[in-house]
Amino acid sequence: MQNKHSTHSLYIIRFLGIILLGIIFIALSIITPRTVYAHALELCRWDPSTPYAGYNLSGVRSAWRGEIIEAASKWNDASSGWNFYIDFYSANEFVERNLGYAYGEGSTITDQETYSPYYLFEADTRINTYYTFNIDSDVDIQTVALHEFGHWLSLDDTTGWLDNRYEVMYYTYNAIKQTLLTGDIAGIQSIYGE
Repeated sequence: MQNKHSTHSLYIIRFLGIILLGIIFIALSIITPRTVYAHALELCRWDPSTPYAGYNLSGVRSAWRGEIIEAASKWNDASSGWNFYIDFYSANEFVERNLGYAYGEGSTITDQETYSPYYLFEADTRINTYYTFNIDSDVDIQTVALHEFGHWLSLDDTTGWLDNRYEVMYYTYNAIKQTLLTGDIAGIQSIYGE
């Protein structure tokens, strides 16, 4: 038979053990890197009753058009609820502009989206020709177009440095990326369905 003091001590030890496990769990959740997937921006999507958008390529050199079309096609394949299509009369456009180095703190691309009060009704991407763009080598135009079309679809940039640095929607150009990854696909499917 145990005395009162030993029973009381067991409860204190158990209680302290539970507290210690809680502290360890919290510490691990804070310091353990987590993958952050591309996600929808608030109030920034196309009208669900018209899940498609034309895009105009008349403002870019013909050598790049096939790469941009391929980028749009990859987003179309990622969600049956969305479709990009070529429309040389569309207000949604890719255009070339020499914006210089200082523009956007040295960014290679700027993506400007215009919104209606409720839904996105126009999206434009200006390709900064101050920089050299290439096909299948740095800076790869298809990689850039794939990323910018992601913004057209209302996906935000991902941040971090582990798994998501390989995603198309990673916040900065860091490699040729011509394949949508899990986070990119999860992002579009969360907005426009599978």
